[in-house]
This record gives sequence, C-alpha cells and structure tokens, in this order.
Amino acid sequence: MSEHSAGTGRASGRAIGTCAGALGFGLVCGLVLTLAHALLPDQWAVLAGTSALWSVVGLIAGRWSAGRAHSLGASAGTASASTGAFAGLIAMVGVLLPWLAVNAPTTSAIEVALWIVVGPVAGAVCGAAGALSTSPGTRGRSLRAWSPGSSAARPSTESG
Repeated sequence: MSEHSAGTGRASGRAIGTCAGALGFGLVCGLVLTLAHALLPDQWAVLAGTSALWSVVGLIAGRWSAGRAHSLGASAGTASASTGAFAGLIAMVGVLLPWLAVNAPTTSAIEVALWIVVGPVAGAVCGAAGALSTSPGTRGRSLRAWSPGSSAARPSTESG
C-alpha cells in the first residue's frame, strides 16, 4: 500500500468517525428535545422546540469535530471550519429525524419542508462557528466568548 493510499484511508476513517459521532449526538439530542417537547407543559415545551436550542447542537458538534481533528493532527483554519460545518449539518439531521418521525404527520407540509431545508443549513453554519471558536487568535477568542462549554476568561498565550 502506498503512503498516499494509507493517508487517504486514515482520512476517510476520520470522516466516518466524525459523521457517526455527530449523527449519534444529534439523534440523542433530537430524542431528548422531542420527548421534552411532548411531555413538558406548554410553557416549557416551547423551549424544547425552539430552533435556537436546536442550533446549539450544531455548534457543539462543530466544536467537538474541530477538537477531534486537531487531536488527530489536522491543521487549524479552513479545514476546521469545513469539518465543523459538516459535523453541524449531520448533527442537525440527527436532531430532525426524531422530530419528523413524531411530528411530520400532524405538521403542515410547508413547515416540514422549511425544517428539512433550513435545519441542515443552520446546523452547518453553527457547526462552522463552533469549529472556528477553537481557532487560535482574535477570531477564535471572540467566537469562544459566545460558545457553550468554553471560558471567555481563559487567558490566551497568542497574539491576535
């Protein structure tokens, strides 16, 4: 096996691992959010069904995928953003699947179509932002201030 094909095999293995992890995370979150929406009183169920909360799933998946990519030796920057966008998109599909299974029969076709189109796009955007929040420098520091699971007060050893 050549060095190129060995590298390609490792890269595809990382992509499959990222896809499986993001989908699994999205499915678990989707199940929890769908159950919460169904079981909570109306005032609280609104929170479980809000798209802002769903988008956090994409953001966290993007941060996780970038951290995973960095730990496996990938470079920061554009590769992280694309990896994060991919993970966020896949995680949002995972969130949507349980919701669609439960709610699609009683929801208007236009609302279902809206979620099928807008949901994955929002997941990709939030995933890219989550991945970029792990980047060093000014851009990473400003995004970390808004990312869950990070500390904006964390001292940085890098200059912008």
